[in-house]
Amino acid sequence: MPPTLLFPRFRMKRRVFRMRRVIVLGGVGLVAFAVLFANSPTAKGYSISNTNEVVSTTGGGAYKRADCPTGSVVYQVGATGFSSGTALTRPNMQCADLTLNGATHNVVTGTVGDSTWGGEAGNTALTSVRCTSNQAVVGAVMHKQSNGWVSGFQLMCGSIPRGDARSTTSTVFGWSNAGTSSPSQRETVECPTGMVAVGMVAYVGSIMDRLGFRCGTISGADQATVTVTSASSITFGSTLALSATGGTTTSAFTFAATGGCTVSGTTLTATGNAGATCSVTATRPGDTNYAAKASAVQTVTIQRAANTISFTDPVDRVWSATPFNVVASATSNVAPTITSNTPSVCSTSGLTVTMLSSGTCSLTASQAISTNYTAAADVSQSFVISATGRSGFVGNSSTLTGT
Repeated sequence: MPPTLLFPRFRMKRRVFRMRRVIVLGGVGLVAFAVLFANSPTAKGYSISNTNEVVSTTGGGAYKRADCPTGSVVYQVGATGFSSGTALTRPNMQCADLTLNGATHNVVTGTVGDSTWGGEAGNTALTSVRCTSNQAVVGAVMHKQSNGWVSGFQLMCGSIPRGDARSTTSTVFGWSNAGTSSPSQRETVECPTGMVAVGMVAYVGSIMDRLGFRCGTISGADQATVTVTSASSITFGSTLALSATGGTTTSAFTFAATGGCTVSGTTLTATGNAGATCSVTATRPGDTNYAAKASAVQTVTIQRAANTISFTDPVDRVWSATPFNVVASATSNVAPTITSNTPSVCSTSGLTVTMLSSGTCSLTASQAISTNYTAAADVSQSFVISATGRSGFVGNSSTLTGT
């Protein structure tokens, strides 16, 4: 039994003294005890902002607070114990920084708690309790003596960075006789949803009376790698469905492109000439805890489009001195070249055919490779030119008469 139980009057006086000390120290005491970790924590590559402070509600003592170093969270909490086994003294915590993705502890960055945090003589060393490597402290179930001070607790841990998937240790740190006889002697002190402990608060005099935590939201943690998985080439004038994998959040990917392409949603459209390239990136948007994550640039090359010729059959006809046009087109939207394979029977100029004599006229439509289209396969057509069948000419070559 501690001296305060043997001598209640002495305990009352000590309480008055400690409360007076709070009034005297005020903000000075807060600064003095937070010198080691005075700055509001910011995590490595992202930030942790302290927005909440939770602490047990009963007991006296002087207010003392410390934040973890930049980029760290609380993962271990402990204290020494009064030798009689009924009170905790000199609370302490250990902080560890996080990996860049905020998913696991990396390196221990500091310990808070020394002789200035409680001063009762005859302390007994107690083994600190800690969370696992992918967890941070999110609170504790305080076990309190009938007079209200904390003499034991069960640590609450939550998965990082969100602090969710919370669990409470079954073992009571400190004295097992504290707060076990009545539920009213237990009090849950817990960071709000989505937050983890990034600092510690204690009210201490010669022993620890109250215990709590500084809570913050881890924001801007790095997501897993994002990779563009869609094709690395696109046909001139066509579209391509974009796809990507990776990231950590569940938000839909967004895509962006520079160069010879445009993006609408997940559709990439080639707007430049063949041979040009597009630089495509995919981004997984962030959320409360994670920053947006962009992929490495994927280069998409614009390829020539296939080219085909459509050539309509000219059909057989009777010879006429009047030229006529054939019907031919190509997917390039450029008219193909028409060539006569029988120059004694017919000739060509563009899409115009002139009949020279009766017989079979053979024509070939062709189109060579261009900037944006491949060469088209030749297409041939032929038709028969029949003689007029006219007669009744009279005279020699210089005096022909007739029709």
